Amino acid sequence: MRINHLIQADVPSTLVRSDASARFWMDSCGGRDQVAQQMQRDGWQAYEAPLPDLVARWCSALQPLMIDVGANTGFYSLLAAACGARHVHAFEPVTEIVEVLKANVSMSELSDRITLHQVALGAQAGEGLLFMPTTEHGLVETSASLNPKFRSQHSGQRPVPVRKLDDLMPSLTQGMSPGQPPLLMKIDVETAESEVLTGAMQVLHHWRPALVCEILQGTDVRFWQGLVERFDYVHFAMKPQAPWLQAEQQVVPNDRARDHVFLPKEHLVQWMACL
Repeated sequence: MRINHLIQADVPSTLVRSDASARFWMDSCGGRDQVAQQMQRDGWQAYEAPLPDLVARWCSALQPLMIDVGANTGFYSLLAAACGARHVHAFEPVTEIVEVLKANVSMSELSDRITLHQVALGAQAGEGLLFMPTTEHGLVETSASLNPKFRSQHSGQRPVPVRKLDDLMPSLTQGMSPGQPPLLMKIDVETAESEVLTGAMQVLHHWRPALVCEILQGTDVRFWQGLVERFDYVHFAMKPQAPWLQAEQQVVPNDRARDHVFLPKEHLVQWMACL
């Protein structure tokens, strides 16, 4: 799948620590990677704006540990590592995508800052079926899901290992204490976000991560409302223009602004001060 037509992203020096890379690369895969193509056309800040800017600012200022669930070909993992994240754990179960992700990490000389995990995260450990969408679009696949109802048609299905984040967390955080460093979690797994977090209840309780989650139409918002209440989080809808984060009591899916942010109340000032 890799073509080695490299697309370069330059992060402004104002957003990068002195000991971190200010640049990363992504393979365009012959024009098939739509993320890399948009980065080339419009710049790294344009993809799912303003989320890249938020991730860059948070990683520069707070040097968090980042967990990127549904990492795809690595845009957010690469960006976070380039901007100063202490370390990034990238989870991606699709073999073909992992091949590109590995190459992007290597080409960007970020192998010491990004660890790849070719497993899916879910509510229970074991084996799950990953449902693959149809491929007539010809692009690098970005929307496989453990949820068979995510799409009405599939090109196939394949078994993948599934792990709980609660079980993995001790190995991901050796030598670290909850809150030191801060934990940033980005989850984009095509309507299975609640399953990932159901398997991460201990992480939510002890590590108090900042969460960035895609919430699509048709999602049962009762899970998200319950998360806010049970774990004492503040919910923000992400807006394309300043102010980027708008606190909202109700979680309402919006196809024009799919990303939502959940910040623990006791660390709210810490995260918001970076923006």
